[in-house]
Amino acid sequence: MTGSVSARDLETMDSLGLLGGLSGILSEGYGSSLYSRVNSASSAVDRTEETNRLLNRVLEKMEEIKVNGESSRTESSALLVSDTQETPADSPVSSASGSEIPGTTVKNKSRLLRFAVNGYNILRTCRTVYISDVQDDGTFLVTGDRRYMSDGKTRSETFHILFKTKPDSTSVCEYDAATAVTQDSYNPNSFVYQLSKRRNMMASRTGNLVSMRTEDPSWRLELLIDLGE
Repeated sequence: MTGSVSARDLETMDSLGLLGGLSGILSEGYGSSLYSRVNSASSAVDRTEETNRLLNRVLEKMEEIKVNGESSRTESSALLVSDTQETPADSPVSSASGSEIPGTTVKNKSRLLRFAVNGYNILRTCRTVYISDVQDDGTFLVTGDRRYMSDGKTRSETFHILFKTKPDSTSVCEYDAATAVTQDSYNPNSFVYQLSKRRNMMASRTGNLVSMRTEDPSWRLELLIDLGE
């Protein structure tokens, strides 16, 4: 997945204090200079397009940070980069708040608790999950690296799910969501890839828990996140 930013990359960049520049982008609201203004008559489709554009902007910024970080990384900080050995299939999922990486500081206790489609446990295939800090307006990003079997082959991909606070929310409780996926080879059968093609995805927050579900009986998504705040 050359040219992509993985969850392991984000863990490393976060531990090196390189992700501060993302906050301003994640906090950009509808109607900012990045977007055309969304008014009360705008549809969910309009917000979907704008959330996707924001996610693309975030991904571009992360790639820029990664490239700049790699060019200036010192020998000591290079020890934090993930090794080249493949992680065993039965190894536990790591996250930004739970990885045992020397020298890192736990910033939050966010966890991806459940991620399934049609009963298939996607979370079980995730090797690393990174959840960004929650912005003042409630916006946050979830990134995951996964490895799974499809058509008798081992596949790998990285997904990014942006949860952007809806402009008409009266509190931090409702989100528009957008997903982007980078794959080692094109696989439209991937449930995560299919998620990236779905429109008008929304999530809701109750306390620390953010949930996202679909009503489609042929494509049943269940996603649950504990923001740990």
